[in-house]
Amino acid sequence: VYLGGAAGLVGSVGQASYAVAKAGLFGLTRAVALEMAGRDVCVNYVAPFAFTRMTESIPPVTDELRQYLESAPLATPGDIAPFIAWLCSPEAAGVSGQVLGARGAEIAVWSQPRPRQQLVEVTGWDGPALNRTARPGLDEHLTPLESEFELFGTPPVAVARA
Repeated sequence: VYLGGAAGLVGSVGQASYAVAKAGLFGLTRAVALEMAGRDVCVNYVAPFAFTRMTESIPPVTDELRQYLESAPLATPGDIAPFIAWLCSPEAAGVSGQVLGARGAEIAVWSQPRPRQQLVEVTGWDGPALNRTARPGLDEHLTPLESEFELFGTPPVAVARA
């Protein structure tokens, strides 16, 4: 199990070096999962969402983010540990090459890069052809540029504590 992060999947303001390291783990996850397929070895990328010393050290860059952080229930690393342990158990056999998220009481399967739209210009692409055909054909398929906080839009569901 590689511990990645949403920063490696959607980016994070002020954390370019962290984001590139975590994005590299995504590529490594897929490559190793393919290499180990058929050998009963599962390899996965987990993006944990938990409040830690590292996340506390990142200043909020917008008022919305500041409000979110003030109101969000604190998801802890301990909330995520049972999911990681399960992925390493025989019960998770066959779950491999996946991008998964863990956030408080939530787990998620993330989408992975796949072509969403392909356009062909048999005479080759030039500026006018790109403007005429490619731009309108691509615009509706572009991924919005949003942070992990904008992506979720709600605080994590808190784990019920006894």
